[in-house]
Amino acid sequence: MKQIYKGCFNLCNIKMLDKRKYSKNTFIILVTTLFIALVLSSCSSPNSIPNNNSNNQTDPLTIITITDSGSFTQEECSARNLTGKIIMLESKYCGACQHTMPEFIKACEEKGITPEILDLSIAENMEKMEQYNLQIKFTPTFIFGCDYYIGAVSKQDYVNRINKMNN
Repeated sequence: MKQIYKGCFNLCNIKMLDKRKYSKNTFIILVTTLFIALVLSSCSSPNSIPNNNSNNQTDPLTIITITDSGSFTQEECSARNLTGKIIMLESKYCGACQHTMPEFIKACEEKGITPEILDLSIAENMEKMEQYNLQIKFTPTFIFGCDYYIGAVSKQDYVNRINKMNN
């Protein structure tokens, strides 16, 4: 009986040592992984390094994501080259865009304006939108100078927005 007990005890101790070794190895791997992650996350991207040039260069514009109707400040509007522009940001996959586009175009033609219509399902048009340092969440989105609006409206509302921009 003692031999069976002693054999079981030795066998159990071996299993315990294996578990401790496994736990120690797991701990070492975990600490090493966390250390590497910490080192990699603390690396600076080139854009986050302060610019010490004293050439009076302006900082690049931050990208604004339009999520609701609103207005840019005059400075933002000018810096983004939006002053006096009428832009429709739409997608060929957007039913509301396709429905309101003829009304929007008629309103612009009535006022003698040629709008910029960017179908964002086309890569080149996405690049044009990004040149304005803008992103949008919803289509259609309209920019009338320094004011921006989300959603389709009537032709008369488009005319009113153009009139407001021109005043």
